[in-house]
Amino acid sequence: MLNDFAIRRRLARTSALLLALAFAAPTGSLAHASTHSLTPDCSASGDTLKCDLLGFLNFLYAAAGVLALVLIVVVVLAVKSYRKNRNDEKVGS
Repeated sequence: MLNDFAIRRRLARTSALLLALAFAAPTGSLAHASTHSLTPDCSASGDTLKCDLLGFLNFLYAAAGVLALVLIVVVVLAVKSYRKNRNDEKVGS
């Protein structure tokens, strides 16, 4: 029973670390992209294509962050389900 508790605690710590990494990675890229979009070249040069592409880049960074978070949640749930099924098979044997 103590070993099972330790495994659950370690899994919670690992999933918290992965979630923190999932939030940290895209926000760094998003901050980098937002600094490019805040440059005064967009309004001064009149090149609206460059400004539109930077806005689209911001959207892609945000979408990548959300998809990375969803992927991490799905992987954690799959591992939990696999471990539960494996433990159920051991009990039934």
